[in-house]
Amino acid sequence: MDIQKFLNSGVVEKYVLGLADPEDMDRVERMAKDYPEVNKHICKMQNCMEEYAEMHAIRPPKHLKKRILSKLEDDVVEPLIPESETVVYRLPQIWKWGAGIAAMMIVTLGGVSWMLYQNQNAAYKDLGLLATQIKHLQDDQQTLQTSNEMIRQKYSVLKDVTTKQVQLKGSQIAPQALAVVYWNPDHNKGYLNIVNLPKCPNGHAYQMWADVNGKHVNMGMLKTDENGTILHTIPYVNGSRGFVITMEVEGGSIHPNTEKMYAVGNI
Repeated sequence: MDIQKFLNSGVVEKYVLGLADPEDMDRVERMAKDYPEVNKHICKMQNCMEEYAEMHAIRPPKHLKKRILSKLEDDVVEPLIPESETVVYRLPQIWKWGAGIAAMMIVTLGGVSWMLYQNQNAAYKDLGLLATQIKHLQDDQQTLQTSNEMIRQKYSVLKDVTTKQVQLKGSQIAPQALAVVYWNPDHNKGYLNIVNLPKCPNGHAYQMWADVNGKHVNMGMLKTDENGTILHTIPYVNGSRGFVITMEVEGGSIHPNTEKMYAVGNI
């Protein structure tokens, strides 16, 4: 049982003021019996109400006593109070109502303050979440803008009349292999579309090479998980006459494995 949550619910204050419904009254009394901290809280609230009532109690005017005694003498045949006796006049009921109203104001203001405090905390939390969401949206927007710029650049190269299209066809070990290179010497740009390459066994990966005057220059490892759906950017190598894709040990090699050439094409 979350005692603190129960104490913060406001039902104890209603109980002290006599504003709680019968069900809540029984509930508070059971809780007070089972949990000393609840009973202590009730006593504290009652003491606060009494102290506040005493501080703000309004004494009845002096002439009110005479008016009441005169009214009593008119309504009864014999005086109820002997004249020889000293009358001590009190208005406990009026004070009690005044104390109750004052206590109700205290509890109400306390409840409103607690509610405003809770709402403020919730608002700050919502603002934090909103700021995080805005940051994510800004990051996504930046990523999208970067992606759109890359697509624009690729499209610009592809539609350029000076762009050369080089088909890398499959070798004897992989006749169905096919890849296309888009090569533009004016923009110094190169792109690769892997149409079809067999899946590499574990521990192996594809590597691309440029043929420069009969020597193979490393162009990096290839990702083939999304064949035919991504136009990969490849480094531009001056003097390239053709391209080769080989299967190498994962991590790459310094020299191409000529026995594992899967696709070859010349410019």
